[in-house]
Amino acid sequence: MVGVLVHQLTGWPAPLVMLGLAVLIKLTVTLSSGLEEGAYLMHHFFTKAAAYPVLFVLGLTLTPWQVLLSVLTPVYLITIVVTVLTLALVGLIVGRWAGLNPIESALINVCHSGMGSVGDMAILTSAHRMHLMPFAQLATRMGGALTIVIALMMFSVYQN
Repeated sequence: MVGVLVHQLTGWPAPLVMLGLAVLIKLTVTLSSGLEEGAYLMHHFFTKAAAYPVLFVLGLTLTPWQVLLSVLTPVYLITIVVTVLTLALVGLIVGRWAGLNPIESALINVCHSGMGSVGDMAILTSAHRMHLMPFAQLATRMGGALTIVIALMMFSVYQN
């Protein structure tokens, strides 16, 4: 509700507002341990009970099948494979360099190539790493916005 309210007042995306609010609450330790444990249990329950049905229904209904099948040419398939492999390799190298779990870092980085939240869920479910969903959401939303900003800046520089 807070995210939607702030979105209506300011125009900021509700999921980002809620993410920022959750980080702020966690950093300031204003939530009781009982509520924090309850939130964790709800998250754990829904990732176990609802992940597969939600993934199936959203993936099936949101995928533009006619368009997808019409563009499956060798050039696009090579581009897709190279993109995913590059994202995985960069995530692996940076994760190892930063002292993080390199496999989980690669998975989070690969989430950039998915279809938003449904893609994140598909990637993390197939890797049995649903506990990384908050990080995948952050990477998808913030990483996507940052990618667009950098691309627009590059277009403005190289346009002339």
